[in-house]
Amino acid sequence: MMLNPKKAPWPMGVLALLVTLATSGCARLSQPVASAGLVRTLSGHRLWVNSLTWAPDGTRLASGSSDRTVRVWDATNGTTLTTLTGFAGGVNVVAWSPNGQYLATGAAQRNNGLQVWSTMTWQPVFGIDPTANAPNDAGLNSLAWSPDSTLLAVGLEGTTTKGVPVKSWAKVYAAANWHNTATLTYTDGIASVAWSPQGKTLAIASSYYHFASLGRVVLWDPTADSVSDTPTVKFPEQNGLLTVLAWDPDGRRIAGNALTLATPAGYSLTVWDVAHQQRSADLAGAAETVKSVAWSADGAYIAAGADDRTVTVWNAGSGRQVATYQAGDAVNSVAWSPNSSLLAAGCADGNIYLWARPAAPTPGGPSPPPSP
Repeated sequence: MMLNPKKAPWPMGVLALLVTLATSGCARLSQPVASAGLVRTLSGHRLWVNSLTWAPDGTRLASGSSDRTVRVWDATNGTTLTTLTGFAGGVNVVAWSPNGQYLATGAAQRNNGLQVWSTMTWQPVFGIDPTANAPNDAGLNSLAWSPDSTLLAVGLEGTTTKGVPVKSWAKVYAAANWHNTATLTYTDGIASVAWSPQGKTLAIASSYYHFASLGRVVLWDPTADSVSDTPTVKFPEQNGLLTVLAWDPDGRRIAGNALTLATPAGYSLTVWDVAHQQRSADLAGAAETVKSVAWSADGAYIAAGADDRTVTVWNAGSGRQVATYQAGDAVNSVAWSPNSSLLAAGCADGNIYLWARPAAPTPGGPSPPPSP
């Protein structure tokens, strides 16, 4: 199984060896697999696919890979429309702006690790090293556009040689002039950032290790605090490192994982009630470490990609598992199309798999109560 060095919880020495093998051409990619409900397989990347993002019109899909390229695909026929190159390191994360004008990319490099591309010309319009004032081993983990496309949030994390977070940052840039408008300096790890559907609050997946793996959701309002070292809200801690999260379309709930070497018995994902800052549901089903979570735009489903080569889908109302899709290797990224008709998975075999949405949810239990 090929591993994604950005997301896999392994010692840095092991990760360095894996990266060396992969970039030296010694890594072998799996062949695409057949899977029930599979619509199409997009093949072309030479190494693992780390991140996926859909264009707002749902006809195109962008993927960032450890082969140091970004590919833009025609999702209707699986062809490559353009390939972005010139990255000094593997591309960890990609994010298409909701207005369709920009594609942001975050790469494992110190020079211009963050780049923003025009989707009209596919030329860079902005580039910066957001880790310039950070330790040498700081990494860019995540990107998120505000719903109105005016702000771009960046999640950065510094690590020690043992892989323990020591200091992290969430930075926000304004699309009008690409200036840094707000910065949160945080003492624990920041593995993922996501804007609320209302565009005011930034949710952060925060983790730290002190004799045990612990994680929590923290909320920050960068429009009110331009420079801060304290998030607006801290949810209660949970067991396991929290590395990915996703808002529901109404902004009332957040789904996230508990990343451990063995999935905690009984559940794979946790859903939090934002208003009450408490867990509202635990979702069981994924067999191994969950590395990506996505909530469908229509609010009906939650999907999670895991190391066991599966994508699990739950009914977001009842919490019942409704589908499991088989991929060719560890699933690093999942993303619903804007109309929720397709679910994409980027995998460690270099392929992207597209599945049709499950059958319409049927009543299977009470939905979580609405937040006041």
